[in-house]
Amino acid sequence: MVSLHLQLKGHEANRQRYQPLLPDETISSWVERTPGVELRSNSTGGERTFGEITFDLPDADELLLRSLVSAAAPPDPWLLKPHQRTLLCLHCQAKDWMDGMPIYPRRAWSVAWRTSCPHHGRLFDTFRNDTPAWPSVLLEPLWSREHVLLINKSAFHPILDFSLYGDRRAIYLESALAEGQASAVWFPRGITEKQLRYVYQAIVVDLLSQFHFDTNGPEDEHPSSGFNRSLNLTRFSINVLAEAIISEWTRTPLPGSALSRRTSLLVRAIGWCVTSSVRPHPDKVLIGISTRRDMDLSRYFQLLPKTTFTEVFGDSNAKPSNERFTFSECRCLGIDTTNEIEWLIERTREGDFLAFDPQSGILTRNPWPPNPQGPPSVPAELRHLFVPAWVGAPTVQRNRMPPTLVGTDYLQLNRCIRRRKLRHTVRFDPLSINDTASILLAVQRLRKIFGDFGVSVLLSTGRLPK
Repeated sequence: MVSLHLQLKGHEANRQRYQPLLPDETISSWVERTPGVELRSNSTGGERTFGEITFDLPDADELLLRSLVSAAAPPDPWLLKPHQRTLLCLHCQAKDWMDGMPIYPRRAWSVAWRTSCPHHGRLFDTFRNDTPAWPSVLLEPLWSREHVLLINKSAFHPILDFSLYGDRRAIYLESALAEGQASAVWFPRGITEKQLRYVYQAIVVDLLSQFHFDTNGPEDEHPSSGFNRSLNLTRFSINVLAEAIISEWTRTPLPGSALSRRTSLLVRAIGWCVTSSVRPHPDKVLIGISTRRDMDLSRYFQLLPKTTFTEVFGDSNAKPSNERFTFSECRCLGIDTTNEIEWLIERTREGDFLAFDPQSGILTRNPWPPNPQGPPSVPAELRHLFVPAWVGAPTVQRNRMPPTLVGTDYLQLNRCIRRRKLRHTVRFDPLSINDTASILLAVQRLRKIFGDFGVSVLLSTGRLPK
């Protein structure tokens, strides 16, 4: 245990006036502000902030001594090492400047798992040599630069790279770790405060072994391998994922999340959801994400309550190698699907597909495509694109248009499709190449609008059903 000792220097102890301790101020900061006071420590690692403290301060009042004892107590069992305590809240410092107080470090900034200020919710910055313009700092939004970047360690390619915008993340987990079950705004169901810490620390270790982060920074004092970091955003990304995992596993939704479904999507995207996704529609295009995890989640059987573990994992411990997402889910996660959408639009305009809706991801088959061999296979550079099973299968040769359809107004049919379907749908327009089978190509879409009976009326009379 580190021992700290405060004493006066010199021989004018009776004339000493001690500075009051500021809210959440560290012992080392108070010593720097109080002339004549010396701090001694027996630590070989440079610890001069937390430990058992003794005093040799003549005429110090009892209130100050009690405050110094409280300030020397560690705010949390999991602390940064002394040389790693470079995090700060610029908004706290700007408030000190505005109130005419000395700018001082807080004890809460030394907690290893904390990534944002507990008072303002702003992500921590690092110490800087220049002095910021404090008025402009006070005007800056507290939630503006939050970002998540995950890189697959095995394949070394980005998995998630997106901004959270107004979707507050990690702040609820940090509040639960700091305030406990009685005072926190959000706390996982079915587990105790001790179990939450054990589960959280285990998740941190597993996530760091699964994803690549900046490993140039020194380690913290976690009993096993913890955060390696030089950037606070690395720790923030870990806490975002850990919060999503615990929220999903304990069935405890985050109260302030702007996008509630992003929680389950994040857990699926990193492969920590045992149940894999199912294709929601046979004609829907999906995007595959490499989500392989090599760690065995059975270790959480000892950390989670038995009922919670059984509800989450059941009797299996599958390790999904590829999870599939719809286009709307990819937009929610911030995954770029531009190349996939452009390829599908291009093939639709060439006639390989009858229609494609980029919003819903629905791909409509063209029963009479220009190429009798059917739509082309997905190119190698788009290997993460999962199209319906009928893509790439041979199709029948084109049929000639029945005589009853020769006089049908194609524009009227197309107008009907535009009224009933989404505006973003890209359609193959066979009239642009003077295709005589244009009506037959529209029948495929009309079947979903009017049903089989309406299409039979159209084929027999050449008129649209009323």
